[in-house]
Amino acid sequence: MKGRIVAYNARNGMGAIHVEDGSITVAEFIGGCEIEKNDVVQGDLHQEGGYELYNVTQGQMMDVSIEGTDCSPQMARRLLHI
Repeated sequence: MKGRIVAYNARNGMGAIHVEDGSITVAEFIGGCEIEKNDVVQGDLHQEGGYELYNVTQGQMMDVSIEGTDCSPQMARRLLHI
């Protein structure tokens, strides 16, 4: 499944991903590559926990911890601390 990073808080490494099915997933980006808003990522975006996602835009794998799936915009902002 693919998604686009729509928000990122560099202070805590948390980002919101707008998934192609219309849902929002919030993840902590742990390492592997520097992400930027509008990067396209691919992987299992509907399971909480530690995973690897592929950053299609940058052509690199990255480690993430998915903290919330199917989030409302309000819940995503709360998890991002913005």
